Amino acid sequence: MRMFRAALGALLLVNGLSIFGYATFSRHTELLVQYPWSQPIFENAYWVFARLQIILAFIALASLLEASVRRKWVPALIAAVILSLASELSGTTWGLPFGSYEYTELLGFKIINRVPLLIPFSWFFMGMASFVIAHSLVSEKPLLRCLLAAWILVSWDLTLDPAMSHLAPFWIWNEAGPYYGTPILNLVGWYATGLLIMLSFEWLKVSRWISEVPVNRVLLFYGANLLLPLGIVAAAGLWEAIAVSGLCYGMVAGIYFWKKSRTRIPTIATRFS
Repeated sequence: MRMFRAALGALLLVNGLSIFGYATFSRHTELLVQYPWSQPIFENAYWVFARLQIILAFIALASLLEASVRRKWVPALIAAVILSLASELSGTTWGLPFGSYEYTELLGFKIINRVPLLIPFSWFFMGMASFVIAHSLVSEKPLLRCLLAAWILVSWDLTLDPAMSHLAPFWIWNEAGPYYGTPILNLVGWYATGLLIMLSFEWLKVSRWISEVPVNRVLLFYGANLLLPLGIVAAAGLWEAIAVSGLCYGMVAGIYFWKKSRTRIPTIATRFS
């Protein structure tokens, strides 16, 4: 677990610096003139920190999965990358299932000049984290588990899109929508794509080994990734996005710890009987 802790710590540091940089220099550009040394850092910060964030997050979850289940997670990675890439290519070409949008150059090399290579990996690590959390809540009903996991994944996007398209230029919507410039179709597309990924996990029998992955660490990992967009929208005062996404994650975390506390009661009672 050393690699997981190191990568997660680095991820939290990068996210903290990103939030600080946005809250200071992006929100108060006059500081760039006041502190000239910050200008070259600011000019490169967006693309450096964004790519580093995705890479560190992938390393963190991959190391956790590897330490827990060895190579069993690799087929799930391949499935999630293929499905999310197909969905993103469709979205950037025909506007379905997310709406009409395009990526800027900030996230690096693009597959067929449309989708950044890093994007499908972010679908995987947040999709797998969502699946692990959903499995801890609903272990006996596969379809309900997939529906819940897709909803947990979408709750991340409720702050991600406002932060990365409305406040920062990582992707651009060709037709502005009602949710901080994001079309409602985007949320439908996220849920549909997420559900396909969760169903592929079920088909690959991920549920056979997923219980070996520590849920508390996955909750921490999900929260660490939620921190970046949540911090950025908080700095910008987008309180609706904060409330909606925070409520979704808070409900999931609350249900998990409530369920965990209920399972402890019989165990404690058994010890003293």
